[in-house]
Amino acid sequence: MSFLQRLFKGGATKKEDLVPTIENEEDNPYTELTLLQHHTDIVRQVFVIDRRRCLSVADDNTAVIWDLLLGIKVAVLTGHTRPITCILLIKSKVHSSPYTLVTGSSDKQIKVWDYEQGSCLQTITEHNTSVKCLLLLQNECFISGGEKIHLWSPDGLLLDTNDRVKEEADVKYMVLVRNEKIVATSNREIFVFHILVRQSFGDTDDIKQELALFLTLPLTREAIRCLVNISETMFAVGCLDGCIYVLSSETFQTILQFTSPEKYKGDHSNYPYSIQDMISADQRFLVAAVGSGFAIFDIKMRKIICKPQTSHFSKILHLTFVCNHTLLATSSEDGSIRLWGQIADRQHDTQEYHGVMERFFNKSFGAIDNDMKSNSLPEPVLIGDCLAHSGAVNMSVDGGDDVMVSCGVDGLVICWKNGELQKIKRNQILQKEVLMGSGIV
Repeated sequence: MSFLQRLFKGGATKKEDLVPTIENEEDNPYTELTLLQHHTDIVRQVFVIDRRRCLSVADDNTAVIWDLLLGIKVAVLTGHTRPITCILLIKSKVHSSPYTLVTGSSDKQIKVWDYEQGSCLQTITEHNTSVKCLLLLQNECFISGGEKIHLWSPDGLLLDTNDRVKEEADVKYMVLVRNEKIVATSNREIFVFHILVRQSFGDTDDIKQELALFLTLPLTREAIRCLVNISETMFAVGCLDGCIYVLSSETFQTILQFTSPEKYKGDHSNYPYSIQDMISADQRFLVAAVGSGFAIFDIKMRKIICKPQTSHFSKILHLTFVCNHTLLATSSEDGSIRLWGQIADRQHDTQEYHGVMERFFNKSFGAIDNDMKSNSLPEPVLIGDCLAHSGAVNMSVDGGDDVMVSCGVDGLVICWKNGELQKIKRNQILQKEVLMGSGIV
């Protein structure tokens, strides 16, 4: 019997199951918030550009660049005629900005933007298909996935197209794995592609890059909902039925498989154990949103650190580490963001730790391993609730040591800030102004 079969034994989550509550918010750092308003429809994604700016994309066909420090709108990127589905940040060789933004859309356009100026530098339509995902390669070329898969040069020239096997479902997720292989998923299928470099001998001796199908893996039982790299040698896929498959990046064989209960569809076919999101840490840990709860796996030790329990009133849609990796933020359909971590000495001496899980548990890897052997590793506890969205929270991202940014179906982007650090910064500014005003240097 697999890990998840043992954990979920007993059937689907019942309504009367208790969702954790918190009596006080003393350990919640996010006590200040700024509402960033512009979008007129559901905000699907937020993307951190740098330590000061982020980008939000919504179903109103626009993307907005925000200054997180000042809480103001910097630029609005318009031009797409359908919702933007994916974002990519690439190095700029020509323009004044060090990076350029690439956006893909279901309007069959890929646009390249100067985010410093908020202007469109290039519109690509040669592929003539919808775009659901973008992936940057090590040679600075990039790939777009959707109805078809296209290989593009850094300058936006179409290098090759792969039609795949004719399927109704689009390619939605892609990751780059070992030896420049590309793993792509479409509904229940997993494809592996590679780049073939061919030289044509003649007057020009051109070098041509081709996107070729390398391998097709067996079908999963239900649709794939997320795809993530764990390390240089492993990646994982999470499915609608609650199954998680960990595969080798070299052989593409399944290394581990975490299986959901037999009645995985639930009483009303709402798939209560669906894997909505996954993130990896330290090349050995995997955090998965399992229905309305989350689980933490140590893939290297083949152990589960945190059992999936009811954490929200509805499914968790997104996971991310915040506050210098000391907290896990879970964004849910129930309209809340919940913060999970360790209460005791959460801020004490975390700077000495470099690993994500070291900071999260406030322990060294050696101490984590010892606690796992003795089954005494403390479970993450609820630190605080972030409540401001009026509907489902699609995602939240870490904007720095004292900032978290979220977006939701209510059309809002919310910048959450550490209230204590904000007070310190305001006092420092005030002291500087007073000293300069009094003539003291």
